[in-house]
Amino acid sequence: MTKEKTHPWRLCPAGQYWVRTHPRHVQPSPKNPTGLTEVEGHCKTNPSRKDQIYLDEIGQIATDQFSRLKGSPKADDLDYPKGNDFDVLIRG
Repeated sequence: MTKEKTHPWRLCPAGQYWVRTHPRHVQPSPKNPTGLTEVEGHCKTNPSRKDQIYLDEIGQIATDQFSRLKGSPKADDLDYPKGNDFDVLIRG
């Protein structure tokens, strides 16, 4: 039984949370002499079973979705050198 997502942008269904891609140390072998591998991002069951969203999922949503939105905020750097660098986040 697959649970539904609470929002189309959410990466995981209710009761689960997003675990970002991260390195994992394993026993070195001829196939993997460095002993370092990468675990792909995935959903994991939240022990509390509550619908919670954490920073890793918010960041992934921003990366995946915010740049697709139409209609930028008004271009106004507010007299800061990098004032327009955050328009995508503001729009999201």
